[in-house]
Amino acid sequence: MTEREPSAENGEGVNDDEAITRELMKEPGLADELIRQNTLSYGGLIGLGAILIQPYIGGDDPPVLGLVTVICFAVAIPLLAGLMLLGSQEAYRHRVSRARSVGVARGVAMAAACVGTVAAFWQISWIAGVVILASGAVAIGVQSAGYVKLEPEMMRKAEDLSLGRMAARRATRRRRRSDAER
Repeated sequence: MTEREPSAENGEGVNDDEAITRELMKEPGLADELIRQNTLSYGGLIGLGAILIQPYIGGDDPPVLGLVTVICFAVAIPLLAGLMLLGSQEAYRHRVSRARSVGVARGVAMAAACVGTVAAFWQISWIAGVVILASGAVAIGVQSAGYVKLEPEMMRKAEDLSLGRMAARRATRRRRRSDAER
């Protein structure tokens, strides 16, 4: 562990995933690539939302699934727009924001956009809703598998960091037990 780095074992409240992520982000160009990918995702979801809510603008009361679609994108679009603006600042600074509020906004925006998309397809046909859910799960698997294959060095580094932290925790526990036995 680096000097004075907060960790779960010293009680300073940073979990191992955050510490590993911080260490991996030191990889040159990784932050810029994550920012680029996130901004692309946000823009695509805003465009998708604009297309999916068009049938309900100025019309009568939408059906239940149409209302779900509209409400989900009413939540998602402003959050995604804010995240896109933040992405510009992140790109300028060449680092990804680690603020908890950004993580919450990202999660809420992505979840709302996904639910809104599934609701829109489900309204057309329940089969279409199931297909979009299944193809979304496959897409996540493909992206994850591709990342693991494209970034074997990063995966090894993360694994080494994680294993090193586990070994350090075990050694600390052993020392505490032996100190307590004395």
